[in-house]
Amino acid sequence: SGAIRKMNAYTEQYNSILKEKCLENFTEEDFEKEEEKYHIMKAFEQGLNAARSHGGFIDEGNQIYLSQIGINGTVAQKCVSEYLALENKLLMEGKEPMHRMQIQFLENMAEKFKGNSEAVINYKGMQKDSKSSMLKHGDTRLLK
Repeated sequence: SGAIRKMNAYTEQYNSILKEKCLENFTEEDFEKEEEKYHIMKAFEQGLNAARSHGGFIDEGNQIYLSQIGINGTVAQKCVSEYLALENKLLMEGKEPMHRMQIQFLENMAEKFKGNSEAVINYKGMQKDSKSSMLKHGDTRLLK
């Protein structure tokens, strides 16, 4: 019953996302297209959180993450420092930075660094999207 409850919860979340994003379905190919954006935003989100607790500096682990997705750590540090300075300016003015402001920063970083991971992929001799290995609706290759 626990597994059924979890599957039901996942299905409800999936349907909620489809409705919110006005989509009919979401394929593995769609997922692959969004993956770089996700990793850029996650790396900067973690970098921001680390910087807030490390005197404004992105920690080593998140610097490694940024490097792995093709983003120069010094450039990322500059972006994070500028964002934190903006937050501090608002605080000094008696205002509170809102969560939406951080989301906008993360979305801006995703747009700014879009395509950077491709250089890493090319350097390693890998393929960006291997359509032949993607699961398709009704795919039974894994059952053999």
